[in-house]
Amino acid sequence: MEQMADEELCVLAASGNRMAEELLVTRYNRLVRTCARPFFLFGGDSEDLTQEGMVGLIKAVREYDASKEASFRTFAEICIRSRLYSVLRAAARDKHAPLNQSVPLDTPFFDSNSYTSGTNNLAQRNPEDDLIDREHTAALLSGVRKQLSEFEAKI
Repeated sequence: MEQMADEELCVLAASGNRMAEELLVTRYNRLVRTCARPFFLFGGDSEDLTQEGMVGLIKAVREYDASKEASFRTFAEICIRSRLYSVLRAAARDKHAPLNQSVPLDTPFFDSNSYTSGTNNLAQRNPEDDLIDREHTAALLSGVRKQLSEFEAKI
């Protein structure tokens, strides 16, 4: 299998041969990294882009059609770059920014401040810490109430 051409391996991969698919992914790993290198994904790292490029490569392996008279390498590069561009466009839309940048209004029960240093026993909690926590919570709620409209405050 190692000596087979890429186009032949694509035919085998399309028929369900996992080894042919894995061999093509291994051969074109460097191409994926080369295509992903010049891009930057805010909130991600280079490995995220490499993984997305790999998704494009796998799509190319599964959808390659030799009758279109293009080499597999050309088709793979187009699929990889298309996948990277679509991921970058989706990230630039900032569609999920309100969800990603929101701050919860209530503190979870098992917050790191709910225990004394090094102990997990609530019975050993310092009363002074409880008072400070209550004052802090009251100040937070007061600040939030000032930001709410009349309608929001009713709810």
